[in-house]
Amino acid sequence: MLTELQVLRAHLVGPLLILLKAALVHCMAPFDVDLCMLNLSTCYVVMGGTTCDLGCNSPSYAGVATTAFCPDGNTDPFEPLNWSMPVCLPNCDARTPVSCADTHYGNPSAACVVNDDCVAEWRCEENNVDPTKVTSPEPEIVPPGYIRAVDNWRCAPGYVGAPKAPYAGTPGVAACPADNIDPFAPVSLAVKSSFLRL
Repeated sequence: MLTELQVLRAHLVGPLLILLKAALVHCMAPFDVDLCMLNLSTCYVVMGGTTCDLGCNSPSYAGVATTAFCPDGNTDPFEPLNWSMPVCLPNCDARTPVSCADTHYGNPSAACVVNDDCVAEWRCEENNVDPTKVTSPEPEIVPPGYIRAVDNWRCAPGYVGAPKAPYAGTPGVAACPADNIDPFAPVSLAVKSSFLRL
């Protein structure tokens, strides 16, 4: 059996809902959008039969605004605005050309992107570049006790003897790692003997 309160509520709430539904209300603004990209500032309270401009947030984005509208005579508070997405592109300042660092080769490029703080910035795209495998030039092997003359070797000051071409003593070994990418890495040089003046 219904209580007096339930009967009263049934008689009052029904007509009140009908009255509220008959009232003109604004349409609901888009809610599942990128607020970093879109400017909805004029679209939060758009009554039936009126429009608003749905634009791109400047200065991080640039584009042409579209027009959103609320159907005339709207009484549904959940009626969404009729709108179309504007084309908004990231908008960065002018930049200088991009070139490879000494340690890379290829055709680098930069892209204008909007970061998590809604700021447009240039970012390097690394899809067209690879680390450079540098071949260090072979060093001119000068063992201790010798100096290179214009066309031959001679004993350095403090050393005596008659060097043989290219020099006297046991040859050494110079090596550069096969996967070297540092153009300034020193070559590993091992010289096994020299002639010291006694």
